[in-house]
Amino acid sequence: FLQICSHVFLQICSRVFLQICSHVFLQICSRVFLQICSHVFLQICSRVFLQICSHVFLQICSRVFLQICSHVFLQICSRVFLQICSHVFLQICSRVFLQI
Repeated sequence: FLQICSHVFLQICSRVFLQICSHVFLQICSRVFLQICSHVFLQICSRVFLQICSHVFLQICSRVFLQICSHVFLQICSRVFLQICSHVFLQICSRVFLQI
């Protein structure tokens, strides 16, 4: 009777123990795995996102800066050129007119 009982008890206990342990082990492992994976995933994603964003931001900024600068530069140059040209033209015209 003792042998049978101890055998049955061991069988039942071992199954219950295995089920509980496997459940607890899976719970712990899944949480740890999720934490590690989410951390790694966030690290990788944030780096990739930053690289892409910084690249796009630089592209947009450089284009806008170039457009603004070229526009301003053209405006300034055209005004200066016009002033110089009109001054020179007036000087030449006045001399020619005076000679005539």
